[in-house]
Amino acid sequence: MLSAEAVNAVKAYYLHARGQYLKHNVAPRLLDAYDNFVLYHREPGDFLQAVLRNDLVGAFARADSLNERTMKNHASFVYTVMSQALRGEENMNQWYDSRIEPTPEMLAQLNDQKTLGALHG
Repeated sequence: MLSAEAVNAVKAYYLHARGQYLKHNVAPRLLDAYDNFVLYHREPGDFLQAVLRNDLVGAFARADSLNERTMKNHASFVYTVMSQALRGEENMNQWYDSRIEPTPEMLAQLNDQKTLGALHG
């Protein structure tokens, strides 16, 4: 299990990097799934689990047509935005076991990014 300090550091990094890399063209519904995984420790669907586990064959097997076409975007987003602490099966399991709610400041930052994305989308 990760300490509260480590969990909050990972979440802060994610939000900072997410704001810098919104150009990765990840579908909004999947961006929400990434957000839920990082901020609320919610298990994503089979496709995103495969992406986060670096399971290329599994990701393609579970991808719908949109995600097949944007697989490079997912790989870039995960590599650039997701902390190493969130990638791989063992790290994902530790993340689920280290549930800490996001701070109000983190939620405000996420809301600001979503608003900015909607204005430029």
